[in-house]
Amino acid sequence: MIGAGARDRRVRFERSVITEDDFGGAVRTWELLCMAWAHVRFSAGAERRDAAQEGASAAATFVVPHNPRTRDISVNDRIQFDGSAWDIVSNIPSRELNALREIEAVRSVQ
Repeated sequence: MIGAGARDRRVRFERSVITEDDFGGAVRTWELLCMAWAHVRFSAGAERRDAAQEGASAAATFVVPHNPRTRDISVNDRIQFDGSAWDIVSNIPSRELNALREIEAVRSVQ
């Protein structure tokens, strides 16, 4: 099990909100869903090479405490971490009796 000390990165989870602009058009903005301390595991070298072949991207797993807020995170949400937006691809309970969540995300490299 990953101890609290290993969760040393503060990450911001955001949810998409659609609002209307002055001309009646839809505008997508992002608002804070929750903040959490995370242990960040970046993909292994082979996985990074595979991701690069599909288009420059980086993948990581964000291990956060399991609670009602982190359980509610979905693939429609995103993570703000290290100056970039990360698209969430899965949110699953860890093997440690639901003590943690493992949230996998991908960042497009510009």
